[in-house]
Amino acid sequence: MPKTLLLLAGAVAASRSFLVAAIAAAFLLSVSVASAAGDGEVEERLRDLFGEAWDSGGWPEELKEAFRQAERNRPPPRELTPEEIAEARQRAEERAEAEARALEARTAEIQRTLRPTFPAGEPDPDFLRHDNAEWRARLTARRDRAIANRAQVEAELNAIAEKYGIDRHRTPRGTLVGDTPNGPIFMTPQGTIGANSTFAAHLWPPGLYSWQIPGLSRNLTGAGVRASIWEANEAGGLAGILTSHGELSGGRAVQVDGASPSNHATAVASVIIGGGSLDLFRDSNNLGKLLRGTAYQGELWGHNLIDFITETGNAVLDGQSFSNHSYGVPGGWIGAGGGWWYWHLPAFTEDPRLGAYSSSVSQGTSAADLDAFVVASETHLPVYAAGNQRNSGPGGPVTYLIPDGMGGLTTSTATRVWTNGDDGYDTVVPPGTAKNVLTVGSITDINFSTGTFGISDFTGTGPTDDGRIKPDLVAVGQRNSGLGFGNSLFAAHKANTNTYYNGILADGNGIVNLAGTSFAAPSVAGGLMLAEQRRNQLLPAAGPLLASTWRAAAIHTVLDYGAPGPNYLTGWGIFHAERLVSLLEEDAALGRGTLIKEFTVVSGVAKSFYVRLAAGIAGELTLAWNDPAGTPAPFATVLDDPTPMLVNDLDLVAEDADTETFHLPWILDPDLAGKSATVRGAPATRGVDDRNNVEKITIDPVQHERRLKVTVAPNGALQGGSQKVSLVLSGVIPVAPVTTASGLTQNPQNINEYGITFSSDPGAWYTLETRPFLETGSWSVVSSVQAEESLTTVLTEINPAESRRFWRIRRGD
Repeated sequence: MPKTLLLLAGAVAASRSFLVAAIAAAFLLSVSVASAAGDGEVEERLRDLFGEAWDSGGWPEELKEAFRQAERNRPPPRELTPEEIAEARQRAEERAEAEARALEARTAEIQRTLRPTFPAGEPDPDFLRHDNAEWRARLTARRDRAIANRAQVEAELNAIAEKYGIDRHRTPRGTLVGDTPNGPIFMTPQGTIGANSTFAAHLWPPGLYSWQIPGLSRNLTGAGVRASIWEANEAGGLAGILTSHGELSGGRAVQVDGASPSNHATAVASVIIGGGSLDLFRDSNNLGKLLRGTAYQGELWGHNLIDFITETGNAVLDGQSFSNHSYGVPGGWIGAGGGWWYWHLPAFTEDPRLGAYSSSVSQGTSAADLDAFVVASETHLPVYAAGNQRNSGPGGPVTYLIPDGMGGLTTSTATRVWTNGDDGYDTVVPPGTAKNVLTVGSITDINFSTGTFGISDFTGTGPTDDGRIKPDLVAVGQRNSGLGFGNSLFAAHKANTNTYYNGILADGNGIVNLAGTSFAAPSVAGGLMLAEQRRNQLLPAAGPLLASTWRAAAIHTVLDYGAPGPNYLTGWGIFHAERLVSLLEEDAALGRGTLIKEFTVVSGVAKSFYVRLAAGIAGELTLAWNDPAGTPAPFATVLDDPTPMLVNDLDLVAEDADTETFHLPWILDPDLAGKSATVRGAPATRGVDDRNNVEKITIDPVQHERRLKVTVAPNGALQGGSQKVSLVLSGVIPVAPVTTASGLTQNPQNINEYGITFSSDPGAWYTLETRPFLETGSWSVVSSVQAEESLTTVLTEINPAESRRFWRIRRGD
C-alpha cells in the first residue's frame, strides 16, 4: 500500500520585511490617513511607516513607486467624530483581544501536542528508546544490589536448608529458593519439540524438510540473536547445558555460571538452538536431522537459579529480549515410586500452590518478583512453562506419604483432592502465574490433514486463583502417536553427542523423546528469536520493543482453534511464528507504529484514535501492559485466594463511529466461588475485563466499510500516575494524517520557528518532508517523530530568503 502523503503549509514570503510591506500596502490602499503631500513629505511618511525596511534596498523600485503614488493621491483627512473614534478604538481592542486569545490557544495546543523530532534514518535517539541511559542505570543498580546482597541471600538459604536438614545443592527436590510457614519452596524442572509445531520451520531457508512451505520462507535462522535459559536443579545439583554437544557446539551455547550439565537443560537448549547437525536413526533407517532447534543458528546463555537477579540483569543489559524458564514450583501429588504418592502440605486438602500468585523470595524467582523484574527491565520477556501437574495423582483414596513434622515421613489416608486440579482446571504452577511473562502450555502435534490436535493431559491450565487467563498460549509439547514415528519430537541429551537412535525415554544412546511444557516453552522462545531477527532486518535502527509488545503480538497472532476467543485450557491459542513475522512486516510496510503501537496512558485520561475497517474484513485488537507486581498473601498459606493481582486496570474499546456500536474484549468466567468445570469450560463472551493485563477484541466482518474509534482508558488511578501500553492491530486501514494548524510559533528566541500540527494515532511514527516547489524537484526529509496523542506538533524553520516552501507528513520513519 502506498504511504499516505499530506501537503502542508504554503508560500513563505521572500523576507520578513517584504511580508510586512505587503500587509502595509493593503492597509494604505483601504484607509485614508493623510492629504496629498510633496515628495519630501511622502518619503518621510513612508520612512516613518516602514522604518529601515524602506531604505534597505531590498524592495523593487516599482513597488516603492506604487507606495509613493498612493501617498500622493490620498485625499485630505476628514475630522472623525468622537463616536467614530470610540468605535474604532473598540474594534481595535476586540481585534487585539481575539488575536491574543488565538495566540494563547495556539501556544497551548503546541505545548500540549509538541513532540521532539530526530533525524530520519538514524538510530532511535536516547529519549525515545526504552533501553536508554536512565534504564541502564536502573538495571545496573538492581544488579549491583543483588551482588552486594549475595552473601546475605546465601546465608538465608543455608539457614533454610539447615532448618529442614537438606543439602540445598544436591537435593533431588530441585533448587531451594525460599521458605513458607508450611515448608520450603523448591523449583523443579518441568519435565522435542519441533519447529514445525510453531509454524517456524516455514520461516527457515527452504528445502530443509518436506513439510516446509517454500513460499513462506524468510531465510530466518536466529543468527545474530542471543537469548538465555534458566534451569532448576536436577538430582545432584545439575542444571547446566552440555555446551560441547554436537548440536550445540561452535560456541553458540555458553554456560555462564559453570553449572554441571543436565539432561533437562541440554534438551531445552537444543529445542531453541540445536544446529540440526546430526542424523536420527530408527534401527537402520536414517530419519534425517530431526534435532534442529527453532532458532538453530542463534546463541544461548545458560544459568542455574543461584544468582537469578544478578544474571537476569546481565542478560537484559546485554540486549537480550527473551529468556526461557522450564521450571516451576511443584504442586499437588508427587509420585513417590512403587505405587506410593506424596502429599507435601498436610494442612490442606487441596494444594494451595496450584494457580497461586507467589509472594517475593530472596532469589527473585516468585511471580511477584518476576512482574517487578519485567516492569524494571521493560524490554525483556521471560517465557515460562505452565507446568505438568494437571490430572496427576492417585485418582482415588490411597495410603500416601506426608511429612511427619520432624524431618521424616509418615503415612496418611486423610481425604484429599485425589487428582490435581478442579476437574482439570487451576493447575498452572508459579511463577508461570506471573502477569507479565508469556506462559506456555502443551498440546500434541497437530494433524493438519484433519485440523485436530489434543490438549496434553498433563499441561497446566487456568484460571489462576484470582481468575486470570493462563496459559497465555500453547505449543506442541507432546508427540501425537497417531501421526507415526516420523512426526515424533526430539531433543538432544547429554549422554551421547554423535549419533541418535530411537528410544521412548532418554537412554544411553542419547535420544530424548519426552513430553512436557518444558519443551513447549522453548519452541516458543525460539520462534520469538526468529521474529526478532526479522525485525532487526526490517528496522535496523529501531530500539527494542517493550516486553508487553512482544507478549501482545504473540497472543494477537495465535492460531485460534475451536470456539472464538480464549479458554482456560489453551489460553488464546497456538503460537504461530509465521503470523508473528508477517505482522512485523506489515507494520513496517505501513509505517512503523501503525499496527504495533507503544504509547503512555496517564491517570484519568483516555486515548482515542480512528481506523477504517474495509467491507468483508475482520478486525483484531490486542492490548497488553507490564503491570506492577501484585501483593499476595504469604505463599502456600491461603487456598485459592481470589484477591485480584491486577494493579493498573485498563480498558480497550472499539466503537463503530457511524452506528455507535461498541466492541468489547473477550472474557471468561473463572467461577472462583463455585469452581464449576462447566462454567469454566463455557465459550468466551464479550465484556469488560478487570482481571487480566492483556485484552483482545475481534470484530466480525460486515458488507460495508466501517470507521472505528479505538480507545484505551484507565479504570481508576494508575500506580505512578501513568502506564506504558502496547496495542497491536490487524485488518484495519490507517487514517491519513490531516493538518490542523501551521504557522510561525512566535518564539522570541527563534523568529523563524515554524510549527505544524497534524492528526495522528498514538504510537505511530511519521516523517516530515519539504520542497521549495511542487512543480519540480523532489521531497527531502526534515525529521521523524513518534506520536503520543491524536494530534502531534512538530517544529521546523522557514528561510526568510525563500519566496515559498511546502511541507508534507508521511507515515513511517
